[in-house]
Amino acid sequence: QITVANNTGVYVKTDFSMDASTWTMGNNNLLYVRNEDLKLSSTSSLTMGSSSKIYATGFMNVDKTLIMGTNSTLYTGQGMQLEANSIMTMPGAAFIYLANNSANKVSTNTLITGGQSTLTLGTLGQAAVFYCNGSTNNGGTININGPTSGTDKTKVYFTGNFDLNNYSVLNVAGNVEIYISGTMKLNNNINIK
Repeated sequence: QITVANNTGVYVKTDFSMDASTWTMGNNNLLYVRNEDLKLSSTSSLTMGSSSKIYATGFMNVDKTLIMGTNSTLYTGQGMQLEANSIMTMPGAAFIYLANNSANKVSTNTLITGGQSTLTLGTLGQAAVFYCNGSTNNGGTININGPTSGTDKTKVYFTGNFDLNNYSVLNVAGNVEIYISGTMKLNNNINIK
């Protein structure tokens, strides 16, 4: 188990991989994985405090639990995959940017969510931003929350296709706008609320 104090930066030059480990970071922290991938596997759990940032130039694979604090930022240079039964939570005015360059390790998709995985963006009553530069293949649950009054909105951008497959769920609450540049495909018992 690793605990990191508030206002701390952690710089990793190569791969960052956690296997059956628990890492807790305080508020206003930065985890920067410079050249390679970030992987949480087995029973690993990474929890970050409010206003924290994860910046990974490579691919991110979550096989268990990633919980970001309120108003946090996540950037990946080569996309992200949530394995089956994994959980990722980004509350408050969160910001997610998933890039997709030529070295993408998940073929043509920037975001893949496996069966029974859950991605939760934002908190009801607050605006968040989710930008996915590429296509999405969703087999899990995506929860997107937005403001409940005023003109602010949570904005979600998919620059490629958005596929919902095999009992996947899309829950949208509050004022939310979703932009899809490509096609939207619904396949096999999809639930949209």
